[in-house]
Amino acid sequence: MAHVGHHRLNPQHSGDARRGGHQGLRTYIREEFSATRAARVLFSHRDTVLNGLDHAENMLPAPLSGRGPNVELAFEIVHWLGLKA
Repeated sequence: MAHVGHHRLNPQHSGDARRGGHQGLRTYIREEFSATRAARVLFSHRDTVLNGLDHAENMLPAPLSGRGPNVELAFEIVHWLGLKA
């Protein structure tokens, strides 16, 4: 389980921030699930963020809907522990 979580949450496996990778998904959640605000923070277009979020959600073991706080906590743990592949 830890390996799967590490693989799925590791930025090297999740893609570029603007495409919705690790940083992009963290930003989206931190901006209260607003693609418009996340795009502003990431200096990206809203559609780019939405496409990236779709890609990121496909990599998660369960839909993001209703699990935002859990996913946010997992991303923060990975970030602060500095986990690398």
